[in-house]
Amino acid sequence: LPRIADLGTLQLMPTRKESFKIIQTVCEKLLHNGIIPFIIGGGHDLTYAVYKAYASLDKFITLTTVDSKFDVGLEDDNLASFSHLGKMISHQPSYLFHYTNLGYQSYFVSSIAADMLQAMNFDTIRLGELKANFNEVEPIMRNTDFVSFDISSIKYSYARGNIYSSPNGFDGEEACKIMRYAGVSDKVTAVGLFEYNQDLDKDNQTAYLLAEMIW
Repeated sequence: LPRIADLGTLQLMPTRKESFKIIQTVCEKLLHNGIIPFIIGGGHDLTYAVYKAYASLDKFITLTTVDSKFDVGLEDDNLASFSHLGKMISHQPSYLFHYTNLGYQSYFVSSIAADMLQAMNFDTIRLGELKANFNEVEPIMRNTDFVSFDISSIKYSYARGNIYSSPNGFDGEEACKIMRYAGVSDKVTAVGLFEYNQDLDKDNQTAYLLAEMIW
């Protein structure tokens, strides 16, 4: 079995830009040595730092995000949790071989973004469609290199440690099922559970759920 490295919380980094660079550098070293970086917490835009680690190693990847939104943003937007996918798509040279979104919610996404991703032959699966046929997750994870899970895609009643969680989304069991499919895949080489805010998690409900997802 491959070794798993938990980067934990990087509390001593003075600036956001330096944090990104350190995460990119550490992930690059781990990936180069066949170790799976497992990132817990931080903004969903850290996905871009991990992507750049793959890019620095000249590795083309398939990215699967579990997210209620696409996070494409606008062309002029700075890098943020709502725009990091757009930065990856526009990154030159491109190392994004394929992209799949699991669980988007229609009222959170624009038709323009949906049409753009479809035109690029990327796959997007709406929350209701996925819940109706959860077995679709298995073949997707079988071909995924990097799993980026936004905790805000889980219902607020199950994961209160996120300011953007909504009443709708995946329940705790479904979140664990997604991670189980990722865990049995022999292709996944990096995993991130993003947007967890410990200060909001007063009863540790979200921490318990994350622990079960990791297990």
